[in-house]
Amino acid sequence: MKKLFVFVIALLCFNSVLAIDVSQFRYERDINPGCQNFIGYSTFVVDNDLLMKSNNLNNIYIDSEYNIKKGDENQIKDWYVADSNVNDLDSLKKVVDGSSTYYALERPYDEFSLELKNPNEVRFDKIVLNLEDSELLSVELNGQKPTVIKNGFEYTLIFDKISSNDVKLSIKFSNIIKISEIAFFEKGKDSIYFFVNNECNRTFKMHYGNFGGENSSYLSHDITTTFNAVLGTEKINPSYILDFDNDTVENERDNCPFLENAEQKDINYNGIGDNCEDFDRDGILNSKDNCIENWNYDQKDSDTDGIGDACDKVDDRFTEQNKWLFYVGAVLIVGLFFFMAYKMFFK
Repeated sequence: MKKLFVFVIALLCFNSVLAIDVSQFRYERDINPGCQNFIGYSTFVVDNDLLMKSNNLNNIYIDSEYNIKKGDENQIKDWYVADSNVNDLDSLKKVVDGSSTYYALERPYDEFSLELKNPNEVRFDKIVLNLEDSELLSVELNGQKPTVIKNGFEYTLIFDKISSNDVKLSIKFSNIIKISEIAFFEKGKDSIYFFVNNECNRTFKMHYGNFGGENSSYLSHDITTTFNAVLGTEKINPSYILDFDNDTVENERDNCPFLENAEQKDINYNGIGDNCEDFDRDGILNSKDNCIENWNYDQKDSDTDGIGDACDKVDDRFTEQNKWLFYVGAVLIVGLFFFMAYKMFFK
């Protein structure tokens, strides 16, 4: 009985591994644990490539049980506003100081320049911009473009370690920008732990990219006994599918990568294709909703014309349900035409 139980558990674990579709991960690396006859965890430090290309470690998979230990972050204080291309420096100072207010800028501006200084030379590798009701188009730091990770209206700018007390931010935006916070951080090292289970001579496989889903848990404390692992060079995953929805737009450029939308329509300019959104918030995506702008979770469509009752006009439904009226009207019009022609001919 005990053996049967162990077999069932092993089978379930095996099936859970098979459930991961690695074709959604663009990159892969080999990992070799440095251990001998070891049952436990091996670990490696996350490098910048892995951090940037897996959406801040959100989309990553290792063919073993694994956990992520997030490095501690220290916010760098004492930054202040030295100059800007707008005049209201007092409001900008409050944004940098971390108050609850925000700074808004509208057209005709389409670029917002800001010079920030610190009394001391400090090290940082991350800047967090918190925006409200805004769409950031691009950002530069001292003329260089960082890697930008977007999470809602929070934009994280990733750099290699920078030591400076003077930075110049240039932010391009559409229509309006509302900045509620600008904060600098020095980030500690992130580590990934994976379970070896007496397989020290085996090469483990790691997959990552913009897609694929998050399959790990985060550690709040260190695992006591670990061995270091060697992380291999980055390779393109040979099974990666370049265009998930076959709409001729590659995933990395597709604003709706899992639903076909070759036209890339994005009526509200938020970077998410209309097909992937739910405008009326009724729990049904626009691509499947028969009333995109009217809440109708039941999708009721009395006349089966593909337009939900919530947005189908009553008059339209009447004529659609009584199509014979159209034909009667057509016959009457044609008959009247011939009657008038006959009268004119024999007049």
